Amino acid sequence: MGGTLFVHREFKGSYQLLGILEENAGLPLFTYVPEYLENADAVPISSSLPLSAETFSPDVTSSFFSGIIPEGQLNRDLEKKARAERGDYFKVLDLVRNEPVGALILTREPSADGLEMGYEEIGEKQLNKLAYAPAEVAFGLALESRISLAGAQAKIGLYHAGDDSCDGWYLPHGAAPSTHILKAGSKAFPGETVCEAMCVRAASLMDLSAEECFLIRVEDAEPIIAVKRFDRAMSNGGRSLDGLLVPNRLHQEDICQAKGISRELKYEPTGVNYLGLIVDAVRRVSTNQMEDRFLVGYNQLFDYAVGNCDNHLKNWSLVWDEDWKQVRLAPLYDVLCTTIYPNLVREMGVSFGGSRKIDDVTRESVLRQMAEAGLPQGIVTGMINDTCSEVPDALRDAARSLKEEGFPEAEAMFDKIIPEVQTRLNRIAP
Repeated sequence: MGGTLFVHREFKGSYQLLGILEENAGLPLFTYVPEYLENADAVPISSSLPLSAETFSPDVTSSFFSGIIPEGQLNRDLEKKARAERGDYFKVLDLVRNEPVGALILTREPSADGLEMGYEEIGEKQLNKLAYAPAEVAFGLALESRISLAGAQAKIGLYHAGDDSCDGWYLPHGAAPSTHILKAGSKAFPGETVCEAMCVRAASLMDLSAEECFLIRVEDAEPIIAVKRFDRAMSNGGRSLDGLLVPNRLHQEDICQAKGISRELKYEPTGVNYLGLIVDAVRRVSTNQMEDRFLVGYNQLFDYAVGNCDNHLKNWSLVWDEDWKQVRLAPLYDVLCTTIYPNLVREMGVSFGGSRKIDDVTRESVLRQMAEAGLPQGIVTGMINDTCSEVPDALRDAARSLKEEGFPEAEAMFDKIIPEVQTRLNRIAP
């Protein structure tokens, strides 16, 4: 039995129907509606879904729409709830259709008018439950708020107001947008939230584009990390709801979606140049492609330096402005040192070519792969020098700032990762 979901985009404060996602013999197909194609403001929702009156194939449809549902255990829990076959993203998307990543909303009716929206304040006790039972809480809140956050880690989307990290949290209902993504640590990877906060802050201190983040103290558990969403933006004079200013949604897509690659292939296979794919995606759509191409190079060097082997294609994205006219490389996200955990592979999701092993990277392999990605050697040499000179101090300063906020374990984490960081930098230094 088939089903239909209507795809809308948030555009200038309202919802605009742009396409239909239909199941045909169990295979979802996407088609832009004629009214949208005739609109002067129409733009594709993905580089892999150009404006066309033709219906897109199941494979092309899947590469985009399967990319906006959760992965891992949360996805399996949602499949079970939806009584869906393994890999049936349509039924899962129907469960969490109201608040996917980006600026899209999915409905069962052609009109998005009158969508339920609301915010329910939650206390510190409820918030802390995420730290104690992340998988269960993420599953429950995904169903309650119909929110979808891509990725494998247990995470939730909440609205935050004010400056108190432990107060001012609200659970979005219906189509109400969230402002922050909250992630709990895992017993299997002690200190991961502290490590991520330190790495993201270090990137900001180096003037790389990275979103704001902070830690939330939890008694007898790892801290929770809260990351400000780059696909949500506040604007003065905008809508308000339950006394809260409602953020505007910004459209975004990850590089798997942009290049029409299945999320199952987000990690670079042997012999494939994923860094080149990222640069090509930027070159095709960015409204400041030269600066964004350089940012790709800096971000890749930062991932290498800090030991982030989980830099797969779904952790690289493009983001649109509120008018759907300007497109830029999205800020860094999901960055942490994975090499400190012995049970994780030491192969980079996006590599410098040749061997994917982070320990096999050399200055020559960096220069060669950057050149193949279209970045001039002279510029790359400067990028390497900047990375080698700035990363250790940026990590140290980030750890110090977290300590001042009440998380002294950040300095211990710095001490744990800095020897390997320095070893990696020595390999690519002049």
